[in-house]
Formats: sequence, structure tokens, C-alpha cells
Amino acid sequence: MKIPTGAAQLEAAVTLAAAFSQRIVRKRKGPSMAAVTVFIDDAVSGNLPGICAKSAEPTTRHMTITEDMSGSLGALWLAVLFGPVGWLVLVLVALSRRRSNLTVRLPYSTQVLGWNTSAVREMYWCIGGTVAALGLCVAASVAIPIVDGSTAWIAAMAVLVVGVVATAVCRSRALRLLVGLTLDASGRWVTLHNVHPVFAEACTAAERRYAADRNTARL
Repeated sequence: MKIPTGAAQLEAAVTLAAAFSQRIVRKRKGPSMAAVTVFIDDAVSGNLPGICAKSAEPTTRHMTITEDMSGSLGALWLAVLFGPVGWLVLVLVALSRRRSNLTVRLPYSTQVLGWNTSAVREMYWCIGGTVAALGLCVAASVAIPIVDGSTAWIAAMAVLVVGVVATAVCRSRALRLLVGLTLDASGRWVTLHNVHPVFAEACTAAERRYAADRNTARL
């Protein structure tokens, strides 16, 4: 039995990664995404126009999105360069800092919800498949005499490359289907990023009507 050379295995891995990426990345053409600022109570309660935030299709369904508003660790990530002591410091800081989450309910169509579920499911399948394939590489190097250590190592690296690429693509697809959140300094207004322009216009128009009604009520 002829064992493929390391170069042939790496070439096959790159080809497989490219083919897999093209298969799972199904780009959907559409308008450029927009951003809109809404009152935080409306975002939290889901009191927004009844059209999908991503596709602008009429809908009565919602997606709950939670985002960490406490910020990243920033330069503290450099602590990983200082070995176990730095890792311990990083873990202690991450556990001790106060976390602040913002949870909103945004209108999402059934189709977009299905796309998101599919992307998340594919991501977990990629992770599980990569772990299983790495286990098979290790088992093959032990159980099959014809497979030497170097061949198993090259195969494992090829599997890892394919798995990382596939997982990254699926995660990117899932993130593109989500809406980004930014809270202003007052904590009263939240900006929704990466939304459909029609949804952004509808939110702006609704906010103007709410403002006009509030002004009228004060008179």
C-alpha cells in the first residue's frame, strides 16, 4: 500500500479546506447594512417595528441577543506571554471584574432564524468532526503499523487546518446574521449595528412618532 507523501497530504488538505469553505459559505447578496439608535426600553422589550432586522421581511418572531458591555481585557491579554504566572493573573482579573450584559429582543424572520440555527449547528459539527478526526489519527498511528509517527502527525495537522478553517467560516456566517449592540454613555440609548436599511428607517420613523406623541401629551 502506497502512503501519500507529506507534500501530497498537505496539498490535499488545502484543496479540501477550500472546497469545504466554498460549500458552506453561501453568500447572499443584499443591500449594505446600516445602524440605528433606539431607546433602550424599546430594544429590551422588543417594542420595535414588525419587520426583520436583517431582511426587512414582515415578522412577528423575535431573537434574543445578549452582548457583554463590560469591555475586553485589552492589554491584559499580554499576560499570556509570561507563562503560568501571567495566566493566573489573567484568570483572576477576568473572574473578579464586574460584568455587564445587555439583552435585547429584535424582530427576526423565520428564514433568518433558520439560517442562524444552521450556521451554529454547522460550527458545532465542524468542532466535533475535527476532534473525532484527530482522535482517529492518533489511534491509527498506534494501531496500524504501516502508519508511522510522521505520517500521523502530518495527517493530524491537515485535519486541524481543515477543521479550523471550516469552524471559522461557520462562525463568521453566524456572526453576520447577528446584530451588534453599542450602549451610549447615558445608558438610555442603544445603537443597533448591521441591520437592514429599511429596518433602520422604520425605527427612525417610529421614534419620531413616539417623540411627537410625547410632546403632544405634555401640551
